[in-house]
Amino acid sequence: MVDRITVHTIGPDPRGAALVAGARLVGLTSIAAIDVADVYFVEGDLSPHVCAELEALVVDPLLQQGAWGDPISDATGDAVETALLPGVTDSVATAVLDAAAVLDLPIRAAATGHRYVVSTTDGLPLAEDVLHRLATRLLSNAVIERVALGSIAPAFAHAVTPAPVELIEV
Repeated sequence: MVDRITVHTIGPDPRGAALVAGARLVGLTSIAAIDVADVYFVEGDLSPHVCAELEALVVDPLLQQGAWGDPISDATGDAVETALLPGVTDSVATAVLDAAAVLDLPIRAAATGHRYVVSTTDGLPLAEDVLHRLATRLLSNAVIERVALGSIAPAFAHAVTPAPVELIEV
């Protein structure tokens, strides 16, 4: 089973203010806020107990809150998600897998990404071409990341549990 947990800061995320300033530098002056969240995709036997253990692993309860499953359509703004391209090292996903192995959790693969929710000064949605320009020029790095307007599908090409190897004497 594949699922995701989206981790938001409880208060304002400082990454958002820097992104709004960057949007203004590229001429997008109607951007009021950009909310940033970290996304963790996992594949495995995800019982409620396993999900609770993973959430305790990736969420700092004093500063963050996590939500499992696909995000509900966000009425506060336009959503953009990014994730690493297959073949790009996802060290955070590797750390999640390593920690899951230590906790003896049945996780076979992990991947990470980011979710950005863009709000405008007038409360209206951005035109799709403007949102795409923002996504590709500011919110992602085309050399190492892929981008989606809305939710992105996980690609588990980098961080997977190694397959067992059988040693055969010759």
